Amino acid sequence: MPPSTQSHKVIRRPNIRESNRLAEKSEKTLLPETVSIMALSTCGLSLRVLTPCQLIALRLESIGENGGISHLYYFAYGSNMNWEQMKRRCPSTQFVCVASLKDYRFAIARHSRLRNCGTANIFADSGSEVWGIVYDVSEHDLIILDGFEDGYRREKLFARASGNGQSLVEVLVYIAGKEDTVPFPNPEYKRLIIDGARHWNIPESYCSMLEQIQAMSE
Repeated sequence: MPPSTQSHKVIRRPNIRESNRLAEKSEKTLLPETVSIMALSTCGLSLRVLTPCQLIALRLESIGENGGISHLYYFAYGSNMNWEQMKRRCPSTQFVCVASLKDYRFAIARHSRLRNCGTANIFADSGSEVWGIVYDVSEHDLIILDGFEDGYRREKLFARASGNGQSLVEVLVYIAGKEDTVPFPNPEYKRLIIDGARHWNIPESYCSMLEQIQAMSE
């Protein structure tokens, strides 16, 4: 039987200085914000879609031919649900599935010094549920992602794949310590979250909750 969704393990992030350097380098080569999801599709960026039966066998780490870690399964619940942003930050990214974390709650509960606004965070809350996207990401790109997720720590959790209540996927999730006094997110950050959620067809009730997030005045 798969481990309980309540179990988790904190993972130490490797080489933080290198992560920040790679993130800064990646930001300098970002595609324009106006690039559309359709344009990305026509450029040949493929999506990896797995059936529920295939998802049962997914593990957090994929071992390459040389014995090293080649890919990691990452659960995005904030702005990285946005496909355009995720592909810019981590070019190796492939879509795996829509999934949810049971007994966790979403909140704008982290003050991002990089964005200078409030950003998404999750914390344990019995009976609640957080929806997000599972991506397949290379270890190299995950180190770049560490630089963007400043102030967050890696944890291992089990997400439940959408469409099959028995399929648990072991994923890596970024979680920060909860902060009590946090500014509102800026309008662009809110847009990235909502556009990402709607692109991947996350349940409408959850999208409606995201729509209710109060943002800074433009």
